[in-house]
Amino acid sequence: MNFRFTVRDNKTGGGGVDSDDLAITVSSNGPFIETFPNGGESLAALSSQTVTWNVNGTNALAANIYILLSIDGGNSFPYILATNTPNDGSQVVTLPNVPASTQSRIKIVANLNENATFFDVSDANFTITSSCEAYSSYLCPSSDLSAAQGSALLNLSLSVAPKISSPLLSKSMIITGSAISPVIGYTDGSYTTCTQISSNYYTTALAFRVSKTGSYTLRNLTGGFLAMAVHSANNSLACNNFLVGNTYLSGGSVSSSLSMTLTLNECTDYYLYICDFADPATYPATYSIGFSGAGDVIEKLSSPSAIAYTYAAISKTDNLIKAINSTGNFTLLTPDNYIVYGISYDNTLNSSTFEGQTLAAIMSGTNCLYISNNNRLLSVTCASLLELPTTTAGSRCGTGTVSLSATGCAGTYNWYSASTGGVSLGTTSAFTTPSISSTTTYYVDCTVSGCTSASRVSAIATIVNIPSAPTTTAGSRCGTGIVSLSATGCAGTYNWYSASTGGVSLGTTSAFATPIISSTTTYYVDCTVSGCTSASSASAIATIVNIPSDPTVAGLTILSGETATLTATGCLGTVNWFDSVTGSAILLNGATFISPALTVNTTYYANCTISSCTSATRTAALVTISICPSILTLLSTADDIASGNITKLASATVINSSPNANIMATNKVTGIGTRAIYQAKSILLNPGFKADLGVFFKAEIGGCN
Repeated sequence: MNFRFTVRDNKTGGGGVDSDDLAITVSSNGPFIETFPNGGESLAALSSQTVTWNVNGTNALAANIYILLSIDGGNSFPYILATNTPNDGSQVVTLPNVPASTQSRIKIVANLNENATFFDVSDANFTITSSCEAYSSYLCPSSDLSAAQGSALLNLSLSVAPKISSPLLSKSMIITGSAISPVIGYTDGSYTTCTQISSNYYTTALAFRVSKTGSYTLRNLTGGFLAMAVHSANNSLACNNFLVGNTYLSGGSVSSSLSMTLTLNECTDYYLYICDFADPATYPATYSIGFSGAGDVIEKLSSPSAIAYTYAAISKTDNLIKAINSTGNFTLLTPDNYIVYGISYDNTLNSSTFEGQTLAAIMSGTNCLYISNNNRLLSVTCASLLELPTTTAGSRCGTGTVSLSATGCAGTYNWYSASTGGVSLGTTSAFTTPSISSTTTYYVDCTVSGCTSASRVSAIATIVNIPSAPTTTAGSRCGTGIVSLSATGCAGTYNWYSASTGGVSLGTTSAFATPIISSTTTYYVDCTVSGCTSASSASAIATIVNIPSDPTVAGLTILSGETATLTATGCLGTVNWFDSVTGSAILLNGATFISPALTVNTTYYANCTISSCTSATRTAALVTISICPSILTLLSTADDIASGNITKLASATVINSSPNANIMATNKVTGIGTRAIYQAKSILLNPGFKADLGVFFKAEIGGCN
């Protein structure tokens, strides 16, 4: 069966309409019938009872059921006797410590879901006997209230709600004739003059309240000459308390109407007085008074002395009692929507223990208490706009998480990836972003006692690209000392180190002068931009080239006008020739140096260069100019050949050991211009030596000949 329920509000000028659909599946199982208690029984509070029902196959629709209790004739079922108990036809329950009631009923309902929604209620009321004197009451006023947290309006300043009867449709009032009481009424047909009708009639009074402000009609259901008057105080003679009556005197006769209508206000005590002008001998006289109107008319009863009264504010968010206060002072409630109930309870109970529990929880078991017949909606809003947090941005080098933070919130921080909407990413002052690869803006607001700041504050998570390692230029020097290195390609700070990882920075500029070093050393440099350093460093070699030794050069003697050929040894690089010990230009590069023709003694200098490093000093080589004598005297003149075409044969002689002895000449010297050079003190010509025409011997001593 498909149903649609449609509602329309009564807004002037055009109401809103809404509807909801419900599909009900009718099962062949059932009927689901409660069998005990089903009406007429008398059961004691706190007693154990077995509730029974006919399952009739309904356990196929719902395996479990709830058992609920009402003590107001089924208008409400605030007591939960069993939860999710098997739908097997019986369940032992303990009746709670409810007030005595003659209007008790049990409701058994299926475990609520779309496929199994069915219930049954006791066919008639049954009685619960109890010593619990907690009572029914009405909250007054019951109007909805909305106020900011901490507002004085949240101090409801409620008094103890009186004990009341069930709503009155009619009330039997008995005039006993035991006391004469004057009655105030109107004495004219216009109902404008308040006066005492008589002091000779017997009266009775009913104290009552109404649950809602509005128009009410009080009717004499019995008939007869009954005078009715309603006062706002328990004083039938005070005109200032008189509200309305239906009796007046005219020409000495008494007239009476059957009803009267007046406007009554909630939260106000009223008193209905009746008198019937009858002969006292006819008393007691009973009259039935009927009531109808905008709300319930309820008799005000005497409250038991052993019962205390308080007010509970219940959160609509989680159904838990958030505050208990005997006067309804709820200025400390945090922003939320609440339902306020009055609770009458045994004064031996500690009402503060109600906080944090549900109504169902505190009404179960042995607690003697009862909640008000009505409630009041209370909306607690944020007291004022909260100050925005102060954020601290964060950054990192390359892809990864960034740490952000905020201060200035006394409650909960809420971090988001957008300025509005979205899901909270974190709830503390410190926030670590997800892994990000580019600069991203996050947002944070502040929530205190349910109130959130009006806007969000941004916090930037900056991603700085990791710079590349610099490009280096190596350096070198000759021997121990400082080497100059350099690097390019960094838009930030250069950091020079003596190791590829770790260590202390030795310099922070592109140009770097090493400490004094005596051997080739490798240095390293990286680049830092906006706090981010290149993933690796670049190496730069500081080369130490050993200074070469001075070359070896022998001096020589030449005749005036001759050139000198000097030769340097011991240099593995380049020999450089100079004409001074320091300074001057290089005369020649090479191991052999031929001087120009010299006529005076001259010193030449040579050093050695290897890999741009030059020996520390220059080696001196003296070229000496020899001054020769005009005549040489030969030791042996007997065999001298002065001139001419003479052939001289040498005689045999004994050969002395060499060197510096005799040189044996075995060759034949022929031809003009042919030279045979012998170095010795003497020359021994072997037998058969022959010198042709034009051959002569020349002796050179010290370059002189």
